[in-house]
Amino acid sequence: MSDFSYQYLSNCKNPKKRIIFLHGYNNTYEEMSHIYEKLLSTTKNLGIFIPIGKQTATSDINRHSWWKISGFDSEGKRLKQETPIEEIVYVYNQVGNILYNTSKEVNDFIDKLQQKYNFTDNQTYIAGFSQGAMLGIWTALTRKNTIRACFSFSGLVAADNLLTGKIVSKPKVYLLHGKQDKQVLYKCMDYNLKTLQNLKIETDAISFENLDHKVSLEEIDFMVSKI
Repeated sequence: MSDFSYQYLSNCKNPKKRIIFLHGYNNTYEEMSHIYEKLLSTTKNLGIFIPIGKQTATSDINRHSWWKISGFDSEGKRLKQETPIEEIVYVYNQVGNILYNTSKEVNDFIDKLQQKYNFTDNQTYIAGFSQGAMLGIWTALTRKNTIRACFSFSGLVAADNLLTGKIVSKPKVYLLHGKQDKQVLYKCMDYNLKTLQNLKIETDAISFENLDHKVSLEEIDFMVSKI
């Protein structure tokens, strides 16, 4: 089927809407399960595919990532409020080739899912949290056909210097970010919005006052209102 293991959840036999949900760095399925349950309970005719990143944590093989970031930022500069946004962007720009190659793998995965489960890009949404949000933006914008929309939760438009020359389609992107986020700092939000607007991507940015680095049920309510 695909090089990715995955979970598939649905609330009907033949869903009209499909979400590819990309987890965050060192996440487990259980940590995100309440989000998937909320989506299924509040959205009719929905199927959710949850591919699992190939990297596992040394201390817990149940935690998965799409790539490891620590080697690119051993001092953790990206986590410090005093770090200028330019330096934060530089850290994430170093994973550009990884992002490019992984997004190609995810798009191939989506193609195979569409063939197996009989749905189209016009029925497809991509969502991602944190590292998965970065991958989700890349996957959506480099996909050969335009999906319905992309939802980025607590992410960053990483390696935009490389992305600029790789864009194939331009679905609408929703940026959702908590103002108390200390993992992917909230000040990345303004950078994300300006970057996507400069790339002529229709983008909405929505902030959440008391939210730290997680996906909230309030954010999911917003997502449901757009799908």
